[in-house]
Amino acid sequence: MFVKAFISSTCYDLIDLRAELEAELRGLGIGPMLSDRPSSEFTVDPYRNSIDTCLANVRECDVFIIILSRRDGPPLGRFGYKDVSATHLEYLEAVKAKKPIYMYVRDRLDGAFSVWRQLKRGKAKLPEEISGWINKNDYPIFDLIKKHGQLTKRTRRATAKTAQNNWIATFRNSCDLKRMIAFDLRKHFLQGLIEGLTKRKQLPLLVPEVMQAKIDVKEMSMNLEMTIMNVGFSAAIHPYIKILGAKTPPLIKCLTLLPNAKNQICLRLELDEQAFKEKNPVFRLQCCYTTSEGLYMCDSTRIELYWDDPENVGPPVCKLEEKTLINDRSFEIGLSGDSPGLA
Repeated sequence: MFVKAFISSTCYDLIDLRAELEAELRGLGIGPMLSDRPSSEFTVDPYRNSIDTCLANVRECDVFIIILSRRDGPPLGRFGYKDVSATHLEYLEAVKAKKPIYMYVRDRLDGAFSVWRQLKRGKAKLPEEISGWINKNDYPIFDLIKKHGQLTKRTRRATAKTAQNNWIATFRNSCDLKRMIAFDLRKHFLQGLIEGLTKRKQLPLLVPEVMQAKIDVKEMSMNLEMTIMNVGFSAAIHPYIKILGAKTPPLIKCLTLLPNAKNQICLRLELDEQAFKEKNPVFRLQCCYTTSEGLYMCDSTRIELYWDDPENVGPPVCKLEEKTLINDRSFEIGLSGDSPGLA
């Protein structure tokens, strides 16, 4: 399932822009949700009116994008809703649902907003039009910009994920806007790309198999002979191996691994005193590599060993725990249960 982004804006004056954004988001691997585009991921509910349907789609989206240009739209108070425009109402629903919000404001509207604020501060009478761009009927759009730009009070329960974003980006034309959205949504784009590649089985997957483990009591160290096999469906380019949990974690570079290929490696690990006494060391082996799509990824495996006698180390237990995208901001793709090919 790809990431879905709801596009909130007035429709009739931005019809071309919205069509361009639908194509742009699809190219990024993100599902666009636009109420006026039947080809988008917007879901029409025959048992709801247009406003309730839009609000339901806002609740179902992963990312909320709001675009403000020169029109606000008619207020909806006479229909039993809060007396704001449909775009404003969608924004409030996104805030309520704690969706990631990205606001983009046309540069000419941003200039008119600055004039409006100065007039409001001076308590001057508002003209019928500001900057030759926006007329008086659409001035409520300024309240929306002002509200979004304000910092919300941080509470003890607020976190980086739950705190409301108050950033406002300005754009001049559709080219600017598409470039900015592609940059701002790069994390969501990468997540959608990874999920798509995973579903189509187009990612490498590196798993270790410990062939032999020997304990050196005198040196309090362990020698591991193991293989790293690519059980995925594409090449792992320039992989390297890191061991976490050892006293001196080594870093080993390997040859590029094609599907079903394997590398044999030998590791010498120094154990800390506690692990040596417990005779039950646990390591985390990370196989980091680049995919053919240019993504930098890491497959992490938990390796647990046990011995009663240093001359007789029991069979290791290996469990793949996670696949992590390291590009830009990391996120994890959960892997449940024991993976195929692991002891």
